[in-house]
Amino acid sequence: MSSNKVVIFSKSADRGLVKTRLQQILTEEECLSLHVALLRDTLEKLKVFSPILYLAGSGYLPWSVDVPICPQTGSDLGERLFQAFGKELGLDSKVVVVGIDSPTFPVELVSRSFALLDGCDAVFGPSEDGGYYLIGLRTVIPEIFQNISWGKSTVLKETLEQIGSHSYALLETSFDIDTPHDLARLERALPDKPSLVHLYAWMQARRK
Repeated sequence: MSSNKVVIFSKSADRGLVKTRLQQILTEEECLSLHVALLRDTLEKLKVFSPILYLAGSGYLPWSVDVPICPQTGSDLGERLFQAFGKELGLDSKVVVVGIDSPTFPVELVSRSFALLDGCDAVFGPSEDGGYYLIGLRTVIPEIFQNISWGKSTVLKETLEQIGSHSYALLETSFDIDTPHDLARLERALPDKPSLVHLYAWMQARRK
């Protein structure tokens, strides 16, 4: 067994439950359509890897998705990641999980992650907010999903403190779209990211 698997982790398209930190400047409908644009661009960016989509929430999406969909299971993000890695590493030798909130990282980093996993147990794509937008494993490491302050600025720091003797590598840092400042930064970055067609369309519609 030497195959690679890409998993996309996302919330479902549930109004009022996505992009809530942006509700100070966006309506619930705008937050929902932004979330959908992020997910659609992530699916498009990663389609070359034939990904699987793991959804939290109701499972509802407002369009027909042409990738396999699995429900996320577990009481918090750590447990949901642990369950997903446990399942997928039983089928493939290296698994990379990518979130949808950091759309500007180059897709080449996914291929680099698989290459790095030839020589280490884990790889992380750090987010500027202290979390990570990508995690890849070649073996399940339960400790890195336990007793982590999910949603806080110490997530990656705590994760690496829990990793013990397992070897790991870090990719380049990217940023998530969570705050008004992040949204303005994304708007400035979009002209250099022509592949993010759904986010570009969302931004154009918001200006009208």
